[in-house]
Order: sequence, then C-alpha cells, then structure tokens
Amino acid sequence: MSGTLSSLNTALSALRYNRVAMDVASHNIANVATEGYNRRRVDGESMGAPVVPARWSTYEGAGSGVRTSSIVRMNDVLLDNRARTEHSSLSYLQLRATALARMESGVGEPGDSGVSAAMADFRSSWQDLANDPGGNAARGQVLARAESLAGALAAQAANVSAEMTTQRLTLQGSVAEVDTVATELATTNRAIATAALDGVDVSDLADTRDVLGLRLAELTGGVGLLQPDGTMDVSVAGV
Repeated sequence: MSGTLSSLNTALSALRYNRVAMDVASHNIANVATEGYNRRRVDGESMGAPVVPARWSTYEGAGSGVRTSSIVRMNDVLLDNRARTEHSSLSYLQLRATALARMESGVGEPGDSGVSAAMADFRSSWQDLANDPGGNAARGQVLARAESLAGALAAQAANVSAEMTTQRLTLQGSVAEVDTVATELATTNRAIATAALDGVDVSDLADTRDVLGLRLAELTGGVGLLQPDGTMDVSVAGV
C-alpha cells in the first residue's frame, strides 16, 4: 500500500543509505595515511516491489527506497599482483647491492691496502733482491713485504668470514619473520573466510591480508594468489 507512511519510509531508507555513505567517506579520510589502506565506496540498490505476490491484494507502490548492497574496496587486483612482484624484485636487488657493497669494502680492491697492492710490493721486493742478492736491506725488504702480504690476506679472509656470519644471522632473522608473517596471514585468511560466511564486511581484513602478502613477497620472493573466497595463498618456488 502506498501513502504518506510509505513515502516517509522511502525517505528514511535514503537517510540510512547516505549515513552509511558518509561513514565510509569519513573512514577513507581518517585512514588516508594508513599503510595498505584501500579506499571504499558504497554501492546502493533499489528496493522494489515484494518478490512474493500477495494472495488477495496487489502491490500498488513504486518502490520502497534504497539500501546498501555492498561496500567495495577500490583496488585493482592486477596492479596489486604486479606490485607484489615488483616489490619482491626490488627487495632482492637491494639486499644484493648491500651485501656486495659490504664485500667490496671488506676486500678493499682496488686500493693501497688490498691484496693486489701487497702482492705488487712483494714482487717488487724480489726484483730488488735479484739486483742485490747479498744485500741485507733487500733481504729484509722481502721478509717485510711477505709479512705485509700475509697480513693483507688474513684481513681479507676475516672480512669475508665476517660478511658470511652477518648474512647467516640476517637470514635467520628473515626466516623468523617469515614464520611470523605467514602465521598472521593464515589467521587473517581464516577470519576473512568466517566473516564472509557471516555476511560481514571484510574490507579491513582484506587490507591486512594484502599488507602481509606484500611483506611475504619482499621476504621470500613468493607469489600471492587470491582465492575466490577472498583468502590469499602464497607460493614460494612453486610450493
């Protein structure tokens, strides 16, 4: 039945819908600096005539107003997948560049204090000794240069060993972080699956899922794959 009361109910539905839209807009503004946050929009749908006809009467109205159909995250799945891939590559290149820079600094080549400079000085001392085999100065110089060469080799070996130790400790820390992030992602996946079955908005959980998937990609080079139920599986080297 149409009338004044139904018109008021239609206006009330519009107020409720716009209240949700304002809440979502406020939520977007409040989280403008939140890491991993995706903006949302509210989709509405018309509330039409009843789907089940009455037995003794017909519906005379023109509709019952509007209602919220869903809250949609404004993201692009393709771009998200590409971002995870590129972050993985960038993380690998940055770690490699840092390790190689430390190795270059530890080796010290080319340089005045490296093995190549000590080797050149050692060869030069032998040439001087060849020109004066009986000279005590030339003999002493050979021994001194040999000692310098041995010291340079020992220093270089110590630097390489220290870098190996640093990389091992870094790797152990990364493995621990991977375990933590993977556990959090599994927990988030379960929460998304449960909330989706209950009809609850999972936008915030989806943001958390994407942040965790991006971090796993940076740590392991893994590939995050979204499933139809909104969860994410991460495969590393095909596993």
